[in-house]
Amino acid sequence: MQPSAHIVISGLAVEDCGGYIATCNRSGNRWSYSPADELLAAPAQGADGPLVFWLYRAPWQLPLGASVADDWLALHRRLLRGRAAFGGRLVLINADAEQPLDVMTSLGLASDGIAPPMSITSGPTLDAGMSALLAKAFDWAAPEFWDVFEALESAAPPTGRTPLFRSALQAPGSDQVLALQRLVAAGAQAPALASDLLSVQHQLNAAQQLAEQGRSQVSALEGENELQLLQLHQVQEELEQGFLDHRKQLAQADVLQAEQAGLQAKLQEELKQLAEKLSVSAEALTAAQQTADQGRHQVSELESENELLLLQLHQVQEELEQYFLDNRQLQQVMGQSRHSLDRARHLISRLMLPAQDGSAAQGLALKAS
Repeated sequence: MQPSAHIVISGLAVEDCGGYIATCNRSGNRWSYSPADELLAAPAQGADGPLVFWLYRAPWQLPLGASVADDWLALHRRLLRGRAAFGGRLVLINADAEQPLDVMTSLGLASDGIAPPMSITSGPTLDAGMSALLAKAFDWAAPEFWDVFEALESAAPPTGRTPLFRSALQAPGSDQVLALQRLVAAGAQAPALASDLLSVQHQLNAAQQLAEQGRSQVSALEGENELQLLQLHQVQEELEQGFLDHRKQLAQADVLQAEQAGLQAKLQEELKQLAEKLSVSAEALTAAQQTADQGRHQVSELESENELLLLQLHQVQEELEQYFLDNRQLQQVMGQSRHSLDRARHLISRLMLPAQDGSAAQGLALKAS
């Protein structure tokens, strides 16, 4: 055989063939994997097909379970019956006894300079003593497995190693027998442990259901909390807006109060000035009345003074009317000062009546004279 061959790897699961796949890659050989059932259902015919590496393990090296052992027995019986269909291209390899690089080198498919892979298979392996003890147990309890295994081993291993036959098995030591006894005792306790495990699993499932219910309730509470927080934020925003509006209204009220105080002060000052003018007019009228009896020669002067006083009175009246109009405008802006303006208006009216009465009396006096 020459290097760079096409190799079909089968027999074991693909994860248990990692050492041979890695060696094929490092040696430059093409490889493909085929499940055992598919390969036996349609084996390639003739001598020109790809080389077939069939990897097998001893039945006592397999995982526990009667179905696994029965499947192994049926599968390898089919293989032995159909060997002729492969036309001499079938290479049987004990995966626990052969190194991938040794197999490839003995077949001329690799050189010694290639680094060997890290491990042969990924499956579990037993120490030599325990493996021999289990092999003896298979010989005593299920010799048909040994018949098939010896048929596989007798097919001349490619590396030239000595095949493993039941006649070559050595008696196990006492420590291996005691170890097997402990394993059997542990196996006897397995149903009880499985029952306990099932009970724990049920409890765990119940706890998970409770946890799921708790998570659902927490989720619902979180939703309610989010809604309440949203409502709280809305109320807070409304309160803040109300506070700002109230503060704004207070500022406006302060401004209006200051304006009202200014208007009241101005009105009081104007009323004071008006009272002073009225006082002067009253004094002038009184003096005129006192001097009217002194003689007719003063009539013209009194009439002139009277006309002057009337003119001043009219001016005062016009100013009062103007003040009244101004006060009415102020009354529209400052509704609260209306009462004060009414009192001022009433006071002004009362001040005007004596002046008019004095003028009328002076006229009557002049006519009588």
